Amino acid sequence: LRAGLVQSFGAGWRARASYGEAFRAPTLGELFFPFSGNPNLRPEEGRSAEIGLEKSVGNWRFDLAAFENRQRDLIDFDLVTFTNINISRARSRGAELGVSYRRGIGSVRLDGAYLEAENLDTGLRLLRRPEQSVNLFATLAPREWSFALTGRYVGERPDVDPITFARSENPSSLRVDLAARYNGFSRIQPFARVENVADRRYAEALGFPASERTFFGG
Repeated sequence: LRAGLVQSFGAGWRARASYGEAFRAPTLGELFFPFSGNPNLRPEEGRSAEIGLEKSVGNWRFDLAAFENRQRDLIDFDLVTFTNINISRARSRGAELGVSYRRGIGSVRLDGAYLEAENLDTGLRLLRRPEQSVNLFATLAPREWSFALTGRYVGERPDVDPITFARSENPSSLRVDLAARYNGFSRIQPFARVENVADRRYAEALGFPASERTFFGG
């Protein structure tokens, strides 16, 4: 269930607000996976609220939003019992800022977010939720060609050491991807893509390293 309201004020200004409630039942894996499954898990319940302000000036657009999510019985992994458990109370709140520019054959968008995600029962940060993250997406489309650059920065976040199973910090990471496509033919579109251009070593979750520099084409 979700409801929202948008109000325009003229001169490119627009405000919005929304409120929602959500429900998620445990998955089969969370309930019955060998050793970690817990058939006594309760469904997650959540409430979320967001307010935002947008401004358009010529080819520019600015977007600022603040949000808060409160969850009951959040399903998480317990490092003591090595099983899935319910966290009675959890909260995620923060702010997002976006700036975009479009002109002619090019466009660019930069988004940044600050997040506080906390287990309200213990006061500890929730696992694998970075406080800071930034996304960059730029495109260029001269004639029959289209090029895209994507960058993503993820700040350090708490995680679980895959050997000791103790709480640990997953370091920050930066990944850049490049892609190109030719649209000049009527029936085929040749493309090429390079992921992780700088060949960075990182793991979205500790113990699961991401791919090295990878090339695609077709």
